[in-house]
Amino acid sequence: MRAALSVPLALVALFAAATARAEGPRAVPVVVDPVRMERVQETTSVIARVVTERHGPVAAEVAGRVVAVEVRAGERVDAGAPLVRLDPQRFELALRIARAELARAEAAVSETEAAIALLEQEIARLERLRGSSAFPRATFEDRLREREVQRARLAAARAGVELARANVEARERDLADATVTAPHAGVVTAVRVAPGARVAPGDAVVEMLDPASFEVEAQLAAERLRDLRAAGGLARVRTESGEVPVRLRAVVPVESPTSRTRPARLAVEGDPAAALFADGQTVELLLPAGEPRERPTVHKDAIVPGQGRYLVYVVQDGKAVPREVVPGPAVGDRVAVEGLEPGTPVVVRGNERLRPGQPVVVAGGGGQG
Repeated sequence: MRAALSVPLALVALFAAATARAEGPRAVPVVVDPVRMERVQETTSVIARVVTERHGPVAAEVAGRVVAVEVRAGERVDAGAPLVRLDPQRFELALRIARAELARAEAAVSETEAAIALLEQEIARLERLRGSSAFPRATFEDRLREREVQRARLAAARAGVELARANVEARERDLADATVTAPHAGVVTAVRVAPGARVAPGDAVVEMLDPASFEVEAQLAAERLRDLRAAGGLARVRTESGEVPVRLRAVVPVESPTSRTRPARLAVEGDPAAALFADGQTVELLLPAGEPRERPTVHKDAIVPGQGRYLVYVVQDGKAVPREVVPGPAVGDRVAVEGLEPGTPVVVRGNERLRPGQPVVVAGGGGQG
């Protein structure tokens, strides 16, 4: 009985397999976008490097012994953040002495002003006796001379107060400088001291870099500069993380006698810190070359990389047909290619696992702009 049933079951399995082969692979839903003509700016690439205007040492303003290092290499800090602290005791003592000297100078002014006030009263009293037989001329003249002497002393005392105030300000500044602070926001690239070290004025304690000051420098020939200026100074920098727009800021008027090139500085459009650059990094600078021209373009999602080449899938007779392309310059979210006719439907979604000749069905009939 079991042998009798096995024959019909085998026939059913063979029939199902034959039916599946006859039907072929199931159609895959895809989204297509037509090839469009766009005005494309041709580019040429040169090697450039990332530079910064603010990368260097932060120095101590006063001499002293390091008691604390508040940062480590790689840390981001705000402007004014403490970096290194020196022993403040000597500066605190000097400030106390300076404030005491200021108080003494102010007391000398008050004392001299009081002496002058007494002399003014006595001179006024003697003035009232002028013309009488009781007028003491010699005493009157002595008081006038004493008043002039006291006035000179008052001027000197007031100058002493200004000097003492300046000394207090200097000592306050020294005490403040005992804490070395960040001159600008940025990243600590190196720490040069450790607790216990002694530093002199001008000694570097840390090194800092400001990512907001990143620029790109490239040596450009005259024709490259001409094309760049004709394009409004706009170019792009290609890095591992993507492309960054830059704009020509300045051309340094120093020409290399061998290469006939000049250093060009290009500022990052937007926030330079967001470009994830590193000082001294080598990058590829994409420069405009010649006049823009009309070229066929596809949406960037249409391009499928693999094994050192790039493919797009076009839809022909309900099947996915691969076409090898060489990507050219980008225009927004589209990429210039050669060898495709305008209007050709190109798969932009669902192309990741397509196989040559695989049946497809266009989902929604739409595309991407």
